[in-house]
Amino acid sequence: MSCRRLLACLLACASWLASAHASAQAKRSQVAVVRTPESDRLLREASTRLKAELTSAGFEVLDVEHDPSDTSDTNRSFATIAINRAGQGALADVWISDHVTGKTLTRRLRVGATQNAATVLAVRALELLRASLLELTLPSTSPEAPPAAPADVLKWVEPRAQASARRGLLEGMALEAGILALHSVDGIGPALGPEARVSTGLGRNWFARLSLAAPLIGPTLNETGGTATVTQQFGSLDLGWATETRPFGAFAWLGAGAFYLHTTGTARAPYRATSDGVLSFLATAGVAGVARIGTRLALTGQLAAIGLVPKPVVVIAGQDAGSSGSPSLALSLGLLIGL
Repeated sequence: MSCRRLLACLLACASWLASAHASAQAKRSQVAVVRTPESDRLLREASTRLKAELTSAGFEVLDVEHDPSDTSDTNRSFATIAINRAGQGALADVWISDHVTGKTLTRRLRVGATQNAATVLAVRALELLRASLLELTLPSTSPEAPPAAPADVLKWVEPRAQASARRGLLEGMALEAGILALHSVDGIGPALGPEARVSTGLGRNWFARLSLAAPLIGPTLNETGGTATVTQQFGSLDLGWATETRPFGAFAWLGAGAFYLHTTGTARAPYRATSDGVLSFLATAGVAGVARIGTRLALTGQLAAIGLVPKPVVVIAGQDAGSSGSPSLALSLGLLIGL
């Protein structure tokens, strides 16, 4: 009798496990993949690899026969993917209909005539699908409710979104544009002008940067014998270290470069007006604050000290009217775009 009871319990457990497995299988989100021509070896292999990748990600793959523009048979799936040959050679069109956000995109991919061309095509098709769904994991700026997505779809997309958000703005290539104010503590008043910077990451926290500021238009210097209008510009190569930006961060840098100061003078008799310029070696150091306003977008505020050798001096009628770089202070506000 006890053996029968034990056997009954085992059968009940097996039945429950099978039921649970079937239920889990039934809850898997589905992706429709349009069948490729059997005669096209590259597309056939790419489609097979794509299905394997989707299955490995936990999705159920549906084979469909229809044209990519017809979605009547894919209501149960959250996306439809089709890979088509684009003329001769190793070109393919990847067509993706994202039924969750309602987006449709087509990309032409050149995969090369290599042994792993099919694998590359499948992986890139999968990455395009992930990119299409990425907006589901970002904060919504619309008053309307965001589209609902299956939990396993969000789980599949979210790690890439989190990695993008965690990635520092200065880890890769970045561009920055802004306004810079330069002030010398020794006579030359504030000058204002545009600045531009391009940087590249050197690891998790380190970066290198090229900074340019020109032209910086300053006030007119006055002395008894005449006046001088001062224009300044400089460029530097910087090495910096940055914290993570979540959503606020900071960075600091040291740099070296060249500084050019030019004067245009007017004179009162008996003096004669002249224009001249001087080129100096520049050394700089500074700190900055960063406020992220998007996944790859941030506002920056930067303060730097600038020293010059030789120190440019503006002379009017034999009188020192002011100098720059002893030191000069630079304050800038800019918009940083991570690429």
